[in-house]
Amino acid sequence: MEWDNEMQNLVEIKEEVKGDIELGMVNEAYCVDLYNKGNLISGYALWLAKTEVHKDSQTGWEKFCEKIGITKRGANYQLDFYNAKSGTSVPDLPSKEFTYRALPSGTPEEQVKFYAEVKELSQKEEPTAQDISITKKIKGAYKVEATAIKDIKTVLEKATPKVKLELDKRLGKKGVTEIIKLIDAGVSEEKVLEAFNPKPKLPDAPSKCPALKEQNVELRKKNKELEKEIKELIAFKDSTEILDQFVYNVTMLAKLMATIQRDVRYRKAFVKGMGQNTKNAMSFMDIGINEIDDLTMTELKKQYRKKAKIMHPDANHGSDDMFIALNNAYKEMQNLVLGETK
Repeated sequence: MEWDNEMQNLVEIKEEVKGDIELGMVNEAYCVDLYNKGNLISGYALWLAKTEVHKDSQTGWEKFCEKIGITKRGANYQLDFYNAKSGTSVPDLPSKEFTYRALPSGTPEEQVKFYAEVKELSQKEEPTAQDISITKKIKGAYKVEATAIKDIKTVLEKATPKVKLELDKRLGKKGVTEIIKLIDAGVSEEKVLEAFNPKPKLPDAPSKCPALKEQNVELRKKNKELEKEIKELIAFKDSTEILDQFVYNVTMLAKLMATIQRDVRYRKAFVKGMGQNTKNAMSFMDIGINEIDDLTMTELKKQYRKKAKIMHPDANHGSDDMFIALNNAYKEMQNLVLGETK
């Protein structure tokens, strides 16, 4: 009923404007007033401004868009929506501009056909933009249409809003099928969401390797010795010996820098792949990424007790919520130190 009224209003506005055009009354101010009426009438106001007021001036059209506070791209979206809806009925295309934007590009006939498929799969009279987006992405990830249709139905019928949001970001058949299996198996939302962002396996981390740590210590020690030797060699008259030793020193220093850079690159990759819960726990307990290598259960407990004195409900600035959050962070860090992070 609401949409019928909107279409009726548009028809009446068009009849009224037709006479105003003949009288030469349609100008920028006229279009601005019309634009403020909203919905389809706004699209019609943009159409009037572009085709009647500024039909011979692209610059004028762009300045008009700036005047009413809309980007040129946004104005084109509204124009497309107006052109599509002004000649169709409610069931054919989305009645909301934002939802309409989610449709794939193509002819009006192709868009109407695609939207009908989304309605059938989602079992909704008015599918959301997310329903359209998921349908586009899953269909685009499959070569076999039948398999795509089956998985789209599974997602739209069974997935929770959070899982839909994550799946909407995923491209590729592998990512889709893995999540579908979890949904079909009745796995909890929390476990499904974990599948999108697997946490790193700490035991495989190079910075945890004792041999690498010993090598770094040895290289740093060697570098100090080389610095001392260079100072001593400066006093020698034999320039050949000085040059040879200098080349050797530079070579050893290059090896040291390569080792350090490799560890830095690993740390960046490690942090990037780390789960958000682990990052939050480290931040909550004031533990930096550079402290992970040498972190032991003893040191972790000391840090926990230190924070507990501040966050305990009996403390001046503590509370139950803060103490619960601290305990959750402590458990997460325990798993990290013990190498049990999944």
